[in-house]
Amino acid sequence: MNILANQYPKVDTRLEDAAFLKFYFPNPDGPGAPDYIRTCPFFENPTIKENRTANLIKYDPIGRTGTLFGYTGAKSRAFDVSFTMTLPLLLQLARGAPSEKIPTQQTKEEQKNMFFQKNGNQAQYDADRNAYNFESMAAAFSTQFTENEEPVKAGNALNKSGDALQKMYGPSLGFPGMSNAHQDKQYIDAVNLIKYWAALIRSSVLTYSPNPSVGPPIVRFTFGTLFQNIPTVVEKYSMTIDDKAGFDVLTLLPKRINFSLSLSEIRADAGTSFETGNAVSRDRIIGWEAVVGRDTKEPANIDPGRRVWTAGI
Repeated sequence: MNILANQYPKVDTRLEDAAFLKFYFPNPDGPGAPDYIRTCPFFENPTIKENRTANLIKYDPIGRTGTLFGYTGAKSRAFDVSFTMTLPLLLQLARGAPSEKIPTQQTKEEQKNMFFQKNGNQAQYDADRNAYNFESMAAAFSTQFTENEEPVKAGNALNKSGDALQKMYGPSLGFPGMSNAHQDKQYIDAVNLIKYWAALIRSSVLTYSPNPSVGPPIVRFTFGTLFQNIPTVVEKYSMTIDDKAGFDVLTLLPKRINFSLSLSEIRADAGTSFETGNAVSRDRIIGWEAVVGRDTKEPANIDPGRRVWTAGI
């Protein structure tokens, strides 16, 4: 059977729409102010491990050939989530999908007030910020061949200008992202977006430095129908580079990065049921009554949940 024939088309399941980590950064302006929300999608199936421990007190009466147990509660659910970001796969799945700029909910004026000092050096700030972006690294890479327009040996020829070098090797010098072609722009956007997602994961254990009491973000974990919008805090993360997959030549961005997060569920006050659309009540602690059907307002589920998931939305 030819599984690549036209009668068996590839269905885009849009995994990133039903599997993601959503970061809720608390607004330093206090209660009532909207959180800053950022999303890190899964483009490959993650590995998920869930565990929970009951708090049991053990009684061993003299002469009894069995242990008696007293139940005093349970620990929060713990999740070990491992996933991978692969640069070539991201480009293969959606050419142009990562072309959007890094998302932000702040206006330019808000960003200016947050990051810039009134007496700061704007030119120095811009230079420092752009020192390690893709464009500056590409420029630095190309100037090593044509620096000061001096004759530089490339292969068996002498090149006296960047134009001559491009005639020999093409506008990209053989590396994606060097020219201004549409495909190269998508490559640059993908590199910058993976770099942003890595920074987002790194921020999961940090607080707001001007006011440390604000605390770290709440990370809501969603993966299909089994893990629905679970509020967690990140205890630790790890990032491993797969050097066998290679690196982007200009930025040395690994083409495959493995992430692992240890998440602990966090819930608010106790209650008897979830209230759809209520961000606080849906996170209440709940027990087995949700499973055996004593509360019929919601389907059997101990997760806060979200809209009914349908592939492709």
